[in-house]
Amino acid sequence: MTLPFNSIYRHGFARVAVCIPPVRVADPAFNGAQTAALAAQAAANHAAIALFPELGLSSYA
Repeated sequence: MTLPFNSIYRHGFARVAVCIPPVRVADPAFNGAQTAALAAQAAANHAAIALFPELGLSSYA
């Protein structure tokens, strides 16, 4: 498969998103919603990879 010249992937680059959602300790419903919103935003901006914090859904103190 040949990619178009103006594609960043043809030149060995990738668009990466580093996501840090607001979280609440022991509130996975809120944390999941915030994480999903950032994942959707990363996808809308054509990120190939989206990185999230360890234990971002359960959170910890």
